[in-house]
Amino acid sequence: MSSTDTTPLLSGHHPRRASIPSSHSVGSSFPNSYSNRNLTSGLPSNSNNNNNQRHWSEETEDISGPDPSSYGHQNTGAGYRRRGPPPPIHHTSDLDAQRFSGQDRPTGLQRLLCGCCCLPCRRALFNFKNNYSRTEKYAIAMAVAFFFLAVGFLCAYVRAKEALPETGKNGICTSRECTIVAADILRDMKPGVDPCTDFFDFNCGGFINRVAIPDDKAQIGYFNLVRKQNQETIRGILSPEINNVQRTKDDASKRNLIKLQSLYESCMDEKKMSEVGVKPLADLVQKMVKAFPVPSSVIDTNAPMKSFQSRIQNLNNVNTRPKTITTSSKVRNLDVQRIQLVQDAEEENEDQIQSSYRGSALDEVSEQQDIPSRVDTFLDNDEISKRDDAGATAHLARAEREELAQVIAQLAWLGVATMVEFDVDSDPKDPEMNVFKLSESGLGLPSKQYYDEEKIVAVYQKAVEEMFTIVLGKGSRKGEDKEQLGPIVWPEVAKNVVEFEKLLAAISSDPEDLDNSELTYNPRTLTQISELVPTIDWSLALEKLLGTGATTPNPIIVSMPEYLEKLNALLRDTPALTLQNYFAWRMIQRLSPNLAVEYRKPMLELRAALQGVSADLVTPRWETCVDVVDGALGAMAGHYFIQKAFKGDSKEMADSIISSLRTAFVKGLSKLEWLDNETLLNATEKVDLLVQKIGYSVESPNILSSESLEDYFKDLGIDKADFFGNQIRARTWDMQQMLSDLGKPVDKAKWLMNPQTVNAYYNPSANEIVFPAGILQQPFFHGDNPEYLNYGGIGVVAGHELTHAFDNEGRLYDARGKLNDWWSNSTLQEFKERSQCFIDQYGNFTVKDPQGRENHVNGKLTLGENLADNGGLKRSFDAWQTRFKSDPRGNKHKNHLLSGLEDYTREQLFYMSFARVWCSQRRPASAIEGLRTDPHAPARWRVNGAVQNSKHFAEVFNCKPRSHMNPDTKCDLW
Repeated sequence: MSSTDTTPLLSGHHPRRASIPSSHSVGSSFPNSYSNRNLTSGLPSNSNNNNNQRHWSEETEDISGPDPSSYGHQNTGAGYRRRGPPPPIHHTSDLDAQRFSGQDRPTGLQRLLCGCCCLPCRRALFNFKNNYSRTEKYAIAMAVAFFFLAVGFLCAYVRAKEALPETGKNGICTSRECTIVAADILRDMKPGVDPCTDFFDFNCGGFINRVAIPDDKAQIGYFNLVRKQNQETIRGILSPEINNVQRTKDDASKRNLIKLQSLYESCMDEKKMSEVGVKPLADLVQKMVKAFPVPSSVIDTNAPMKSFQSRIQNLNNVNTRPKTITTSSKVRNLDVQRIQLVQDAEEENEDQIQSSYRGSALDEVSEQQDIPSRVDTFLDNDEISKRDDAGATAHLARAEREELAQVIAQLAWLGVATMVEFDVDSDPKDPEMNVFKLSESGLGLPSKQYYDEEKIVAVYQKAVEEMFTIVLGKGSRKGEDKEQLGPIVWPEVAKNVVEFEKLLAAISSDPEDLDNSELTYNPRTLTQISELVPTIDWSLALEKLLGTGATTPNPIIVSMPEYLEKLNALLRDTPALTLQNYFAWRMIQRLSPNLAVEYRKPMLELRAALQGVSADLVTPRWETCVDVVDGALGAMAGHYFIQKAFKGDSKEMADSIISSLRTAFVKGLSKLEWLDNETLLNATEKVDLLVQKIGYSVESPNILSSESLEDYFKDLGIDKADFFGNQIRARTWDMQQMLSDLGKPVDKAKWLMNPQTVNAYYNPSANEIVFPAGILQQPFFHGDNPEYLNYGGIGVVAGHELTHAFDNEGRLYDARGKLNDWWSNSTLQEFKERSQCFIDQYGNFTVKDPQGRENHVNGKLTLGENLADNGGLKRSFDAWQTRFKSDPRGNKHKNHLLSGLEDYTREQLFYMSFARVWCSQRRPASAIEGLRTDPHAPARWRVNGAVQNSKHFAEVFNCKPRSHMNPDTKCDLW
């Protein structure tokens, strides 16, 4: 027998070597019922049906011994023994002795490691030591070293190639993402336009020619397009036929998804909404009438029948009273007491007026109508004091102060603001605590200036009339003998409402004043407010709003005390009849969007007049319903949006960009000669303490946690068969959430926007900038974009929000969010002078209305946004330049040029990326509406104004002298 039959252990063999079960072999690892065919065709690769599969580490120990033929053993029944003479013993007698004593028998994982690693290595080491000369050993060692070095270089090359975009000649990015974004930029451009003359048209001329404004929309732009894209993502989550509830991974996630889908389905069920009709809204109006009774009411269904015509005459008399109040915005010291009211009217009778609206307005409210108990309590309160009308004409009766308090609180719980609006927010002087706020409100048109436009007012009054007719029925009344007793009443009611709103507009503050935190911070006690407006029982209003026994808020922050003084005079001289009509209209206007489309056509016609769209076109229902879900359960929907649209390292990349902007901003502050040292230190501290939030909230609630979201919305009930009720419940739940914060510390973790929102904001009282995942999308941002595109997109947006901390409003707050005067007199004066340059510059920009008339931008109203645009563009460019100069070849930060845009430099593409974000167009009517109500200048002037003031732009685009936009005006601040 040869020596190979008795191979010594030193050669590496082991008598108990175990083998690893093969992943391809299932014959011995699975029951017989699992054949190869069944495993490959009937089960997925990641199937959990593997209870019978044994992991290799769980293999039972082989106690039968090795194959006798392997090492020359024979089986004697009592174990293995060797055939032939014992193996030769060299200098390994101890090791051989261990073999026969059983001490060399490792099991389980030890056998695997020894079989795969230890024994082969020992064999190789033995051969290396004994079979090679010294020269051969050196050669082998060098070869091995070179081999591992080559492998290391190869791995480094692969990693570097994966980290960089694909590039062609001269460092041009040819990856799929770069190719797509380059093509999109080229499509949006109009290269024949001189960028130094009209940069917006140069970047967006192709977009305007290519993208049509949807027939049902007032404008179109990338903010709208990304929003539509995000809506499509949410739609895929909410549609039951698309997203199966069973696919979710935990019970809380399933319940949340069912809740979302139930709200969405209730909104999409237009057939059910049509069947329900106007009854839910009409019932609420009738409940309001019970809480605010008026003897001469034309809405009150319990009013005497025979007095109907006299009450119509009373309404005519009220509507034709002489007016001495002008609606000019310049009026400041109005004497509302000069309102003259007609003093004659006919007496009331006892007969009842029968129901006039579609046969259901007088019916008792269905017990199935699911209205929150607190709202029911307000609306059905029978303990209302009744006025004594003895000796007084019915139509001149004034509202009781208790009843006014009752109805104002009642409508606030429904989310309907009247002449005043309540809020709970951080105290500007003590940003750690929440405080109660009282501000002016109550106009049905977008702003007070619209009440000077006769055509708009006429359309508005017609809409009021028709909505009253739809919700409360035709105005003609019939007695038991079927004889018609009265004319159509709603035109007079509509006139009555609009005339009151005109007076309300006359005493309202200008929008730019309401945006001033110093002007609107006026702490008052409840007693002081009661003295300002004694016509309202404020103690009762707060009791109904906050609950019996609740602590009276102190202080209460009033936006404009002079408005309250004028409101008191207006309420004192306004008939209760007019106020009841007004309250009914406020309810109809705010809650009518929850009706089927056939019941809100007048509102569509009003929108058409304001925005220039067709009244016959309705926004696709699914878009409306996604917005409904976003408004009521937006954070919950955001949980699923994050999973689908905000993956990878997007959060970290965006965070890095914003951090670099803060560094650039601090660096820029030190170069501003007009800042004195003390103000500079305070400004630097404000940037240092700035909080940046990216993507989504992780507290209050935690968007990533299904359990946190379920608990947050646990008190909001949703019924997929009751859309109107869902909306009412959502409104009252939102009010409850807000009021529950009163007297508590401010929750700094709470976000004011949902994750899917295409927007960003700066919160001065918290000194924080927030960027939801919804805006961290293309063209604003993408992880595979060259960095100059991301800095031109989301970088400028981030710089915009950062600059808001130092605009005309944000500068009023210090580093800890406190409304505080931290500016020196000389620096403040310099700030105001430089700000005036921006007011004048943007005030010279004009927009044409549908009649072709030029309308100037309100430079004062848009000042904060214009300062933010200019500062954001400057700081984003500086931040990107700093990063790029640290890596001139563009490899580290992926700053390769784009294929098809090789003729443009990176600096030019940065500016082009900034302008492209704002590519948009608006209908003329909507543009004019924006000039009156929107603090943002139109997109064209936002772009052109910002680059006109940029210190780099003219150099980057080689602009000739006096060709850079408007060379006579160039402003600079931050």
